[in-house]
Formats: sequence, structure tokens, C-alpha cells
Amino acid sequence: MEGKRSAAGRRAAGQGQRRALTRGLKFSRFTGKPGQMLEVLAPSGIKASRLLLVGLGKAEALDEKSLETLGAQIVGRLYTAGESAANIEIDVPKGARSRRPNWRRTWPSGRS
Repeated sequence: MEGKRSAAGRRAAGQGQRRALTRGLKFSRFTGKPGQMLEVLAPSGIKASRLLLVGLGKAEALDEKSLETLGAQIVGRLYTAGESAANIEIDVPKGARSRRPNWRRTWPSGRS
């Protein structure tokens, strides 16, 4: 969400991820604007190769269509980076026009 840190970002599974995200945010221009992305190489000790923070914009402008567009942008970014699979989690902020409080997907679909 624009100007705020996401709950998913704050809930990163371990201390290494939190440090990587905190450092990435400190030295970037990431503000949370819609579609803005911050890619951080994942610290050792986790299976992921990278962590990707994505701006949602203002809560009141976030709806089902914008979430769908955001998902496509995430997959496009990961695909061009050479990734073949991902777990995607979006915490939908209060005030959003989405019917779902959070959005979780695996890419490609059906992957466990």
C-alpha cells in the first residue's frame, strides 16, 4: 500500500528475510505506488532465490481488476528473471474495494 509497509513484508518467515527487506527498502526508492516493485536477493538458508515487494497503491483504488493486473505483472517480472515457480501472497488492505481480505496463488497454477 502506498506509503506503508505490507503485513506480508513484515511477516517474512525469518530474521534473514526481514534484514534483507529492511536493507532493500532503506536503499531504494520504493514507496508502494501501484505496480512498483522492489526485488531483493533472498538470504541463504531459504529455498527462494529472491523476494519481491510490490506496491499496491492507495487502498481505496484497489479492486479485483487491479489485483488481477498486479498478479500478471508479478508473474511477468518473475518469468523474465528466469523463475519457473513462485508463491504469491497479497494482503489486501482495509478500505480496498476487493471482496477478499487476502490473495494467495502459486505459479504455475496447481503447483503444490
